[in-house]
Amino acid sequence: MGKKLRELMSMITFNKTEKSRIWNYYYRNYGNVKTTTIIKYLKYHVSLRNQGKWQELIGYLEKHQPRVINYNRRRRSGKTISRGQIKKEFNLTV
Repeated sequence: MGKKLRELMSMITFNKTEKSRIWNYYYRNYGNVKTTTIIKYLKYHVSLRNQGKWQELIGYLEKHQPRVINYNRRRRSGKTISRGQIKKEFNLTV
């Protein structure tokens, strides 16, 4: 999901400063399952270079919204966040 978002984001912004501002906003809100907030931000606070890619990005986020993981809730409940532990255990087993 991250690779696709990076590609689309670089196609809709005018410069690196704008792209960085959007990414910072995105990462602050993504892990908290605030995808609707991110979509609203992209709809109303971004200067667009490419309208078609912007619509593709919005559609992509809306389509994948149910799959967004609430990392804060997982952390509070003691669940793992990455596959690193699983890979480590697999490598130790093998």
